[in-house]
Amino acid sequence: MVYQQQRKVFVCVTMIIMIMNCLTINASPVDPKNYIEKREANDGSASDFVCPEEDIINTECKGEKDCLYLNPQSCNSYIHCEVNADGLTGTPTVMSCAASLEWNDNTQECDWPENSTCPAGKESNIGS
Repeated sequence: MVYQQQRKVFVCVTMIIMIMNCLTINASPVDPKNYIEKREANDGSASDFVCPEEDIINTECKGEKDCLYLNPQSCNSYIHCEVNADGLTGTPTVMSCAASLEWNDNTQECDWPENSTCPAGKESNIGS
């Protein structure tokens, strides 16, 4: 077992406790892909969005990054289109990024603000 407390690590091996100092702490960066939240588009933010028919026909929105679009109303969310029964149209749903993340349309995922493709001058809803 390993327990980390501040800059020391306690390691228990066969009933012997060893205390070791950490020289450096290599923390893995948070993976923005793990912080996505679905919310209904009842605030009007996706109500005017029309899912592109060409994308639906070409991809059937089956791929992990298919049918994802920049939300023109908010930097910290994006629009995901789900294919309707007719196979030609889609229903847009707003998907929120985790706090402090914004949509990156180039990589098709929530990302750190410095990597965001949020239009210049567009306010983020982060913290509101």
